[in-house]
Amino acid sequence: MRRGTDADLSVAAWRWSLDAGSDGAVVLRLSGHWGMQDRVPLRAAIVQELGRWHDARLLAFETGGIDAWDSRFVVFVRQVLEAIGYFPVDLGS
Repeated sequence: MRRGTDADLSVAAWRWSLDAGSDGAVVLRLSGHWGMQDRVPLRAAIVQELGRWHDARLLAFETGGIDAWDSRFVVFVRQVLEAIGYFPVDLGS
């Protein structure tokens, strides 16, 4: 699991993890606060984590744990989508 900064303890820092789902899927679980003041994971870290799931056929997103977000979160999601291009994975709907 990855986590964001601890600068503001009143709001949970961002967290992300990849877990096995059903039918060959991998689930990207996202939670916490994803804001401009927080550093998001680097693309290299995203690619590295996704590489551990090289047998996955599908990527699904679980975002129910997100407390707050802004354009920084959109940047992270865009980086994940770009990283998927390195692997034979479809996106869940």
